[in-house]
Amino acid sequence: MHRKPWAFGLAYALAFLTLVTATACGRQRYSAARSESLPAAQALAKIQAEDSKQDAAPVKADFPVVQAPLKLIRTSSVQIEVKDFDAAASTLGGMAKSMGGYVADTQVTRHEGGDRSGQIVLRIPAERFDAAGGSIRALGKVLSEQSSVQDVTKAYADLETRLKVKREELSRIREIMKSRAGTLKDILEAENEISRITEEIEVAEGERQYYDHQIRLSTITVELREPTPVNLASSWSAVGNVFRNASTMIAESLAALLSILLVLVPWLLAAYGIYRWIRWILRRRKARLQPKPSEPSNS
Repeated sequence: MHRKPWAFGLAYALAFLTLVTATACGRQRYSAARSESLPAAQALAKIQAEDSKQDAAPVKADFPVVQAPLKLIRTSSVQIEVKDFDAAASTLGGMAKSMGGYVADTQVTRHEGGDRSGQIVLRIPAERFDAAGGSIRALGKVLSEQSSVQDVTKAYADLETRLKVKREELSRIREIMKSRAGTLKDILEAENEISRITEEIEVAEGERQYYDHQIRLSTITVELREPTPVNLASSWSAVGNVFRNASTMIAESLAALLSILLVLVPWLLAAYGIYRWIRWILRRRKARLQPKPSEPSNS
């Protein structure tokens, strides 16, 4: 059986069209798949880049940092020479009162010459501390001055934390006692624990009140001193004392020198006698060793 030539040509043409169509469809699918996967890869790369930037960037707090105010206890001491002690002390008292403070302590001493000196302790509000120092220095001649600042911020914060914990503990114990029924022993133990915690709270509150008082009111110790008056009588008396002391020292020096001589003279005489005796012996020995001169012969 013979096949016709045009049938072979038709078969080859159909096979070629089928191959071209399959190749075109494969390319379209590959392009579509690539176009779909490319945005996903780009998105993943973008996310990774943002994550790396976030890791490299410093972490910023979303809330503002609130800094607690400092708790400072300020003290100072000033020594001033004033003309009139009473006037200066009265000025200090009025100044302290006008600034919202007070005079905490006063000590006065009168000396033999009639001049006075003393200490006056002032409690001044902390915000007026510098102004008070300027007013005090204007009273007279400043002889010495020193000041210090004690930072009790941490101690104050620890004290408040301890108070909070103790109060919460006391509240929990009282709530437990209200909600539960226990034996007499349990009730007594709970009451003892409540008494102990209450006492600790009172002690801590007293300490905090002391801190509050010291922080709110600064302490300034002012030492006032009047100039020492010149007393001519005492000056001449001092001169006389100098001469008396000098004469006494001279007399004592002469007595000491005489005592030394009385001790040394016998020893000096003995030493001189020994020296003379040794010298005499040496002379005799020298005379023995020298040859005698020969006698002249008679012719």
